[in-house]
Amino acid sequence: MNIKPAIGQLGNKIRELREAKGLSQREFAEKMDYSTDMISNWERGKNIPSKSSIDRIADTLECSLKEHENLVAVRVTDILKKKG
Repeated sequence: MNIKPAIGQLGNKIRELREAKGLSQREFAEKMDYSTDMISNWERGKNIPSKSSIDRIADTLECSLKEHENLVAVRVTDILKKKG
């Protein structure tokens, strides 16, 4: 049985990484120089961050290379699911 990941999986991953660093959405938004609404929309799957935003997220949250690559891969999956 092939189970497809849900649209918005990227938002869940961003939330997990943010919470693992002990940051609130407000604190994360300040570090990213984005609005809290932007962070909230990403985490709820309303918007998909750009590739450059993914790079900033990974840098801000001090992600490993593997975590960064995973964010990029999940982003592509979410984009394809949203289109399809």
